[in-house]
Amino acid sequence: MGCNIISYKNIILESKKFFSIKKIFINISNFEKNFKNNLYSEIKNINMPFRDNFLLINDIENDTHYHIETDKIQNVILNFFKTDIIFFNIITKQTIEKVKKCFKISVKDVLINRNKALLLAKKSHANYLMYNILYKKNKILYFKSQIILVSSKEIFLDFETLIEILKN
Repeated sequence: MGCNIISYKNIILESKKFFSIKKIFINISNFEKNFKNNLYSEIKNINMPFRDNFLLINDIENDTHYHIETDKIQNVILNFFKTDIIFFNIITKQTIEKVKKCFKISVKDVLINRNKALLLAKKSHANYLMYNILYKKNKILYFKSQIILVSSKEIFLDFETLIEILKN
């Protein structure tokens, strides 16, 4: 199926000018396969045990000019860690919402700011933060993940997953 551009959304700016944002559907099964392969290849090179560590998976930062349904990608990641990766316990959305309320952060506020995500990870007692970004480079759409040790802010794992070669 691949990456299909299916529609345009017109957005009205205050100056009454129009611009269009392309909406893209991602082949989720291809993404899931590529993501798993990339993560497994990175994890197998690490000697440090992850058992009994908590991981907060942040919202996905979309650093492209495309409208991409990041919820589907987020679900793939969450399901993968819940079923295939036994190294981490995942911080639940309910816990994240409670911590946001304690800091008077809107529950609807997405965690795309690295510092805010690290703060919430620390306050929710996560050992690691998985920071995710979608970006485009040379007509190729990538998904970049970093697993960060919360206590030192050290990037522990850093890997990319090719999502799609864009046609236009």
